[in-house]
Amino acid sequence: MLKKILAIVAMIGALVFLGLMAEFYMVSQKTGRLPDMPEELVRANSPVAFFSCDGDYLKSSERFIYVPLEKIPLHVRQAFLASEDADFYSHFGVSPRGLARALYNKLVHGWNQGGSTITQQVARNLFLSLEQTQERKVREIVLALQMEHKYTKDQILEAYLNSVSFGAGIHGIGAAARHFFNKEVAELTVAEAAMLAGILPRPAAWNPVSFRDKANARKEIVLKRMWACNFLSDQEFQTAWLAPIIIKPSQEITHATDHFIKMATRQLPSEVMSASNQSVGTTLDMRFQRELYAAIQDGLAPTDRLLRLSPYSPTMPNAEKAKYPQTAVVVINPRTGELLAMAGSREPSYGFEFNRAIQPQQPGSTAKIFTYTYGIRRGFLPNTLFCDRPLTILMPAGSRTWSPSNYGDRYRGWLTLNDALRQSLNGVAIVTALGDITDADTLSAIGNAGPDSIVVLSRLFGIK
Repeated sequence: MLKKILAIVAMIGALVFLGLMAEFYMVSQKTGRLPDMPEELVRANSPVAFFSCDGDYLKSSERFIYVPLEKIPLHVRQAFLASEDADFYSHFGVSPRGLARALYNKLVHGWNQGGSTITQQVARNLFLSLEQTQERKVREIVLALQMEHKYTKDQILEAYLNSVSFGAGIHGIGAAARHFFNKEVAELTVAEAAMLAGILPRPAAWNPVSFRDKANARKEIVLKRMWACNFLSDQEFQTAWLAPIIIKPSQEITHATDHFIKMATRQLPSEVMSASNQSVGTTLDMRFQRELYAAIQDGLAPTDRLLRLSPYSPTMPNAEKAKYPQTAVVVINPRTGELLAMAGSREPSYGFEFNRAIQPQQPGSTAKIFTYTYGIRRGFLPNTLFCDRPLTILMPAGSRTWSPSNYGDRYRGWLTLNDALRQSLNGVAIVTALGDITDADTLSAIGNAGPDSIVVLSRLFGIK
């Protein structure tokens, strides 16, 4: 009976291995040229430094603080090894057991599971994209094998601990220690190191600033793994389990220029980003940037009162901040077009993950600026009368019709263009765009030059 069980297990193992090799071969035929390996992995991870228009240092392209491996305490390294790759110092860059497990779960259960070693993660972080494709996975495996041949284990681990992402643009253990605990890496306790290692699989959902309970649960999982790997004695495990953790985010990491730096980083040519120790001058003027967020708070205060919200405070809980309106501001020199300051959210420490100033989103009623400008250029005046009423629009595509409505399905009847703009009425904006001020309830957009003319006008304003 035992022999039959062993034979079945061996057969399953062989099938899984053959399936993995077959998939690896087929996908490898589709992969292109792999990136060249630099002489030093750390140099491949050096961020670009940005400077203001006055030559003052702003920030680097990433929230990054390089820490040599010898300055990273052993218990910090062991926390990440236990959590991510306990066999790191014994495998050759790829874990056959991890890959087989990932393939089995994909074939049997239909879901993807990570089987990447630390070496594979370094290959992905430094040289590849994060796209979830078979081609990328094969390139990752090949690069991992090359890296194990070219670099020592300590070099790979050092690159990993300085490149791994903790979410919100924070890369590396140095920046994470500063951001979450306002500490140097050398000061991290066993419990703090376990918490940082634990949040890696889902840093946005488990970060200890916003999700303390989930981060604590992840810390406990990592501590158990460290104990199971004999990285901690019974006494050390108990001490770390009971040790208090104080979350103390550093404002040095969350910086008022984050949105600008992230935008500028995306605009740089790949050859600049791939080179090390690059310095880039920008048009940012810190005189304007320092005043921008204070002006935003003053400007939004009346809106907060209209919404019956208490005065906004950066120290209030994030769940409370979510109730408040957000904003975006850019300051441009009208003579040169230079971008002098930028804010993509209400404050730099909350909502900064999404830059509302440049990231794609529905323009909404802001597009009415161009619609009414077009109407005035055609001859309408601020006191021109319009009838705000339900409308049906014949659209150019076949026999489709469109029936726009106002917010709350309320209509105001006769009013001036000025009042329609002030109340952001959709029907009057459409009538203005089509140039039809008759009393008809059905208007035609077929062959009407108005919409295309508004698009041309918006481009004159710099809208792309």
